[in-house]
Amino acid sequence: MAIRPLTIIVTQQIDRCVEVWRELVQFLAEKEGIPAAEAERKAIWVASGIPGAAEAKQRVEAAYGPHGDKDSPEKRRNENLALLRQVDDPACSIEWIVSVSMLTEGWDVKNVFQIVPHESRAFSSKLLIAQVLAVVYEFRKG
Repeated sequence: MAIRPLTIIVTQQIDRCVEVWRELVQFLAEKEGIPAAEAERKAIWVASGIPGAAEAKQRVEAAYGPHGDKDSPEKRRNENLALLRQVDDPACSIEWIVSVSMLTEGWDVKNVFQIVPHESRAFSSKLLIAQVLAVVYEFRKG
């Protein structure tokens, strides 16, 4: 089984990250003619936390749309962080990662195909740009 190429979409804010993830899941479901649950297995969102500000937190909850009483954005965030460690496994179904500058937090994957800044300000940090280039260099080198 071949390794799936990954696309990382970088956003600037957590609420926007989850909204972009939801839009991507809807797009994948429509474009590929698959159920939304299957599209959700192809795309994850990762962030360092859930916003504390009421408006941003409400946007996250609205975009995530928990699946039952025991589900929450925080629970899914933790599950996604665990899934992030598996993306190099050929059996992993994840093809899309929507993140909030997670590249700055020290995780590396070997099968990154493209890194897309969703907003122009998402790549405003020189450190982030340097780290992205380092990831791409290691990918090409490896």
